[in-house]
Amino acid sequence: MSEPWRSRTLTIARTSGAIIFGFTIAYLLFAALPFYGNGIHRHSYAEIAGSFVDVKGYPPFNWLGGPAQGVAMLSAGLVRPVGLALTPVLLATLVVARRSLRRAEATLWLTTAVVSIAVLALTWEALGIITAWLAD
Repeated sequence: MSEPWRSRTLTIARTSGAIIFGFTIAYLLFAALPFYGNGIHRHSYAEIAGSFVDVKGYPPFNWLGGPAQGVAMLSAGLVRPVGLALTPVLLATLVVARRSLRRAEATLWLTTAVVSIAVLALTWEALGIITAWLAD
Protein backbone atom coordinates (compact mmCIF):
# COMPACT_ATOMS: atom_id res chain seq x y z
CA MET A 1 0.00 0.00 0.00
CA SER A 2 1.45 3.35 -0.96
CA GLU A 3 1.90 6.05 1.65
CA PRO A 4 -1.05 8.33 0.63
CA TRP A 5 -3.49 5.40 0.67
CA ARG A 6 -2.18 4.20 4.01
CA SER A 7 -2.59 7.62 5.56
CA ARG A 8 -6.08 8.08 4.10
CA THR A 9 -7.19 4.61 5.18
CA LEU A 10 -5.90 5.12 8.71
CA THR A 11 -7.66 8.49 8.90
CA ILE A 12 -10.94 6.92 7.78
CA ALA A 13 -10.59 4.10 10.32
CA ARG A 14 -9.73 6.45 13.18
CA THR A 15 -12.44 8.98 12.33
CA SER A 16 -15.23 6.45 11.85
CA GLY A 17 -14.12 4.56 14.95
CA ALA A 18 -14.08 7.70 17.08
CA ILE A 19 -17.53 8.76 15.88
CA ILE A 20 -18.99 5.30 16.53
CA PHE A 21 -17.31 5.19 19.94
CA GLY A 22 -18.65 8.62 20.93
CA PHE A 23 -22.23 7.98 19.84
CA THR A 24 -22.31 4.52 21.43
CA ILE A 25 -21.00 5.78 24.78
CA ALA A 26 -23.35 8.80 24.76
CA TYR A 27 -26.31 6.56 23.87
CA LEU A 28 -25.46 4.08 26.61
CA LEU A 29 -24.84 6.68 29.33
CA PHE A 30 -27.67 9.07 28.55
CA ALA A 31 -30.40 6.96 26.93
CA ALA A 32 -30.20 3.17 27.33
CA LEU A 33 -28.80 2.87 30.86
CA PRO A 34 -31.21 5.45 32.37
CA PHE A 35 -34.11 3.77 30.56
CA TYR A 36 -33.31 0.32 31.91
CA GLY A 37 -31.60 1.37 35.16
CA ASN A 38 -34.53 3.50 36.31
CA GLY A 39 -37.03 0.76 35.45
CA ILE A 40 -38.76 2.75 32.69
CA HIS A 41 -38.84 -0.39 30.54
CA ARG A 42 -41.41 -1.86 32.96
CA HIS A 43 -43.96 0.83 32.07
CA SER A 44 -46.31 0.46 29.15
CA TYR A 45 -45.86 2.49 25.98
CA ALA A 46 -49.12 4.30 26.77
CA GLU A 47 -47.75 5.46 30.12
CA ILE A 48 -44.47 6.58 28.56
CA ALA A 49 -46.00 8.34 25.55
CA GLY A 50 -48.81 9.78 27.69
CA SER A 51 -46.31 11.69 29.85
CA PHE A 52 -47.00 9.68 32.99
CA VAL A 53 -43.29 8.82 33.18
CA ASP A 54 -41.50 12.17 33.02
CA VAL A 55 -37.86 12.03 31.97
CA LYS A 56 -36.96 15.00 34.18
CA GLY A 57 -37.71 13.03 37.33
CA TYR A 58 -35.05 10.39 36.78
CA PRO A 59 -31.25 10.37 37.00
CA PRO A 60 -29.14 11.63 35.26
CA PHE A 61 -31.66 14.15 33.96
CA ASN A 62 -32.74 15.45 37.36
CA TRP A 63 -29.04 15.97 38.19
CA LEU A 64 -27.81 17.48 34.93
CA GLY A 65 -30.98 19.02 33.51
CA GLY A 66 -31.66 19.97 29.90
CA PRO A 67 -28.17 19.42 28.44
CA ALA A 68 -28.25 15.76 29.45
CA GLN A 69 -31.66 15.36 27.84
CA GLY A 70 -30.34 17.04 24.68
CA VAL A 71 -27.38 14.66 24.50
CA ALA A 72 -29.72 11.73 25.10
CA MET A 73 -32.10 12.80 22.32
CA LEU A 74 -29.26 13.43 19.88
CA SER A 75 -27.57 10.12 20.61
CA ALA A 76 -30.83 8.14 20.53
CA GLY A 77 -31.82 9.73 17.26
CA LEU A 78 -28.49 9.19 15.56
CA VAL A 79 -27.17 5.93 17.02
CA ARG A 80 -28.94 3.81 14.38
CA PRO A 81 -27.93 5.76 11.25
CA VAL A 82 -24.40 6.36 12.51
CA GLY A 83 -23.97 2.75 13.57
CA LEU A 84 -25.44 1.32 10.39
CA ALA A 85 -23.48 3.64 8.11
CA LEU A 86 -20.08 3.78 9.80
CA THR A 87 -19.62 0.32 11.33
CA PRO A 88 -19.24 -1.36 7.89
CA VAL A 89 -16.86 1.43 6.87
CA LEU A 90 -14.80 0.86 10.01
CA LEU A 91 -14.71 -2.91 9.50
CA ALA A 92 -13.72 -2.54 5.84
CA THR A 93 -10.92 -0.11 6.64
CA LEU A 94 -9.69 -2.42 9.39
CA VAL A 95 -9.39 -5.21 6.82
CA VAL A 96 -7.63 -2.97 4.31
CA ALA A 97 -5.29 -1.43 6.88
CA ARG A 98 -4.67 -4.54 8.98
CA ARG A 99 -0.90 -4.38 8.44
CA SER A 100 -0.66 -0.63 9.00
CA LEU A 101 -2.41 -0.46 12.36
CA ARG A 102 -0.72 -1.30 15.62
CA ARG A 103 -2.29 -4.29 17.31
CA ALA A 104 -3.63 -2.24 20.22
CA GLU A 105 -5.31 0.26 17.89
CA ALA A 106 -6.78 -2.46 15.71
CA THR A 107 -8.13 -4.17 18.83
CA LEU A 108 -9.64 -0.91 20.07
CA TRP A 109 -11.48 -0.24 16.80
CA LEU A 110 -12.59 -3.85 16.37
CA THR A 111 -13.94 -3.86 19.94
CA THR A 112 -15.70 -0.55 19.23
CA ALA A 113 -17.39 -2.05 16.16
CA VAL A 114 -18.46 -5.21 18.02
CA VAL A 115 -19.81 -3.27 21.02
CA SER A 116 -21.68 -0.89 18.69
CA ILE A 117 -23.27 -3.83 16.87
CA ALA A 118 -24.19 -5.48 20.19
CA VAL A 119 -25.72 -2.28 21.58
CA LEU A 120 -27.76 -1.76 18.42
CA ALA A 121 -28.92 -5.38 18.41
CA LEU A 122 -29.89 -5.41 22.08
CA THR A 123 -31.75 -2.10 22.07
CA TRP A 124 -33.12 -2.06 18.50
CA GLU A 125 -36.69 -2.91 19.48
CA ALA A 126 -36.82 -0.56 22.47
CA LEU A 127 -35.26 2.44 20.72
CA GLY A 128 -38.65 3.85 19.70
CA ILE A 129 -39.90 3.66 23.28
CA ILE A 130 -36.64 5.16 24.59
CA THR A 131 -37.00 8.04 22.15
CA ALA A 132 -40.65 8.60 23.16
CA TRP A 133 -39.60 8.70 26.81
CA LEU A 134 -36.79 11.17 26.11
CA ALA A 135 -39.03 13.40 23.98
CA ASP A 136 -41.54 13.76 26.80
